Amino acid sequence: MTAGGRRAMSAGGRRAMSAGGGLLRPRSWGRGALQSLALTFARSLARLLARSLARLLALAFALTFALTFALTPGVMTPLAHAAEPEAYPTSTTELSTAGRELDNRRVSFTAEAIGDIIQGDNGHVWVTLLHDDASISVFMDATAAEQIASLGRYQVKGTTLEVVGVFHLACPEHEGVSDVHAVSVRVIDAGGGVAQAPDLGLLASGLLLVFSGVLLMVLFHILHERLR
Repeated sequence: MTAGGRRAMSAGGRRAMSAGGGLLRPRSWGRGALQSLALTFARSLARLLARSLARLLALAFALTFALTFALTPGVMTPLAHAAEPEAYPTSTTELSTAGRELDNRRVSFTAEAIGDIIQGDNGHVWVTLLHDDASISVFMDATAAEQIASLGRYQVKGTTLEVVGVFHLACPEHEGVSDVHAVSVRVIDAGGGVAQAPDLGLLASGLLLVFSGVLLMVLFHILHERLR
């Protein structure tokens, strides 16, 4: 192609672009178009924020309800039931002869506090509980032990406690002794002094001895008078 032909084609292309109404020119935006775009964007943002706010409010309400339900006294959530295994009902007699089948198991029992309260560590104390001539040492919080009004001894009935705790056949924290680490302690009977009923048999024996003594004195006096 000659130089003249190339110049003709170039001039024709420029005329065609000019005649096409500026197809290659960038689109110009007027004020109305910008306002419409801004309004659309604002509406979309408002809808997004409204949905997010609604979700946050719903989540906050659910958390508040869950916390209130979980912290209300006397209310036990299903999760709490799952976390705390049911205590095995037992007695000091069974615990005193228990084997590994009860080791590290959650147990519950009722017995009388006897002897002395011995100071332990970390705000805990030792209390000996007795039932049917079998005893077990219980490691409990000192504040729980404050419920004990009396300790069993001669002519005194100790406070009866219901204890829920974990039984250790050979406690690794306390030199391998068998004990129960109390989780909860509840008073069943405060205990106190025991009124001794009079022993009628002993009273009858005493009266018989007195009568026999008086009778012997009378007989001795009669015999003494006859021999004079």
